[in-house]
Amino acid sequence: MEKIVKATSRGQITLPAKWLREFKTDQFIMIRKKDGIKIKPVNVNEILMEEENRLARMKEYEKIRKNRPKNETVIFDAIRDNNGEGIPAEDFIKMIEEIDE
Repeated sequence: MEKIVKATSRGQITLPAKWLREFKTDQFIMIRKKDGIKIKPVNVNEILMEEENRLARMKEYEKIRKNRPKNETVIFDAIRDNNGEGIPAEDFIKMIEEIDE
């Protein structure tokens, strides 16, 4: 849905109240694009919680990584894939061998 709004003499624009209620937030981010402006609703508390969770996962990953034996080769060592636990290369080879059987 599109709506034409007029800027005030101070450069302010008003978003339609119906739209504001739909997004359940009073905070928006404005992104300047080559051909215009993009306005997106944001929930700062939600963003802060996501960042706290990400930092907690990183700390847990570092703890796992530090406790891993130095000579162990690990693949797929990614937080987004499996919480940073990784898969020892020997286990991965066994998995592949089982598939070939």
